[in-house]
Amino acid sequence: MLIDRKKFHGSTSYVDKHNTMLSVAGNASWFTEFVPIHFPSIRTFHKLLFHFYRHGLCCFMTGSFVSYIAGALTFFLAISGYMILNDDHPIIRLIFQKGPNVIHHLIIGFFHFELLHKYPDICIYRVRLGYFNAMIFFVGIDTDSSCNYRSNVDFVHFIWDNFERLEDLPLLFFRQTT
Repeated sequence: MLIDRKKFHGSTSYVDKHNTMLSVAGNASWFTEFVPIHFPSIRTFHKLLFHFYRHGLCCFMTGSFVSYIAGALTFFLAISGYMILNDDHPIIRLIFQKGPNVIHHLIIGFFHFELLHKYPDICIYRVRLGYFNAMIFFVGIDTDSSCNYRSNVDFVHFIWDNFERLEDLPLLFFRQTT
């Protein structure tokens, strides 16, 4: 998916600036501190993100879920997950159903993914592991270069700068399907 006819360029400028600041003043940090509330499945959700990062995926989660773990909301409907489309990566191929057949039930790193809906570059899954059970809207964003976890902060800013109302993505789909 292109955002305003733009591709993400895979930059790492925010991480590079952070590393430069650390090399100049080792105790300086300009990244915002974020302390999530404790909810029963927070460690499981961390495992899911860590699994994606460990495999070098450039992605992030947003929407009402972030407000929920920040303590601003008492519930969330779904999680919006943005990922760089890299058709060579096996996890991306699985999540975005890039193979010849649609696979309705996947297991990725102990997580069970049940495909609910598939659109071009958007796949909606029910993701489960133990007590963790959430609907995740995975949105694939095109890129013109190689990306990895070091591009995540730049990727977040690219989405913020070029794609309005991120938190309303699940609501948009709920309204269209009802």
